[in-house]
Amino acid sequence: MVDTGAFKMISIRPGTVEDAPEAIDLLRRSITHLCQLDHENDDQKLASWLFNKTEKSWITWVTKPELIVLVAERESRLVGISAMSHYGFILLNYVDIGAQFMGIGKAMMERLEGKAALLGIKTCRLNSTRAAQRFYTDRGYVPARLGVYGELTMEKAIQPKKARIWASLEADE
Repeated sequence: MVDTGAFKMISIRPGTVEDAPEAIDLLRRSITHLCQLDHENDDQKLASWLFNKTEKSWITWVTKPELIVLVAERESRLVGISAMSHYGFILLNYVDIGAQFMGIGKAMMERLEGKAALLGIKTCRLNSTRAAQRFYTDRGYVPARLGVYGELTMEKAIQPKKARIWASLEADE
């Protein structure tokens, strides 16, 4: 369990096949409503972003051994989703509408970074939306390069001490 301050206690756990309907609904809602700065309510941009946000994709993601997929849950309801490859590329980090600015995204990023440290990864990378750039900058991520589609690749050095901290936390789970 993670105390996110103003928000009620959340638990962060591995995503499962059974989470597919709720997880995809959360992802699609979050992208549609919280990432308007990026898709500008343009139907084509939004459709290209959402095309692989399906239950079938979710099942593929959570069953791939080279991916770490996490969900944040409060009162038996998903409020956040994150995913990272085993080489430290953060693929997803979304919170539900009304759950932003409550520490959920931060807690999920800390968990992913801890997993990265346990895997011996020295740098985490991600492609940030414009809407999320400040969030990632506040977490210590710095711009690395601008992508073909205007996305900003950011990176952060991972401290080895996080591995010890997360190893002890995982032992408690």
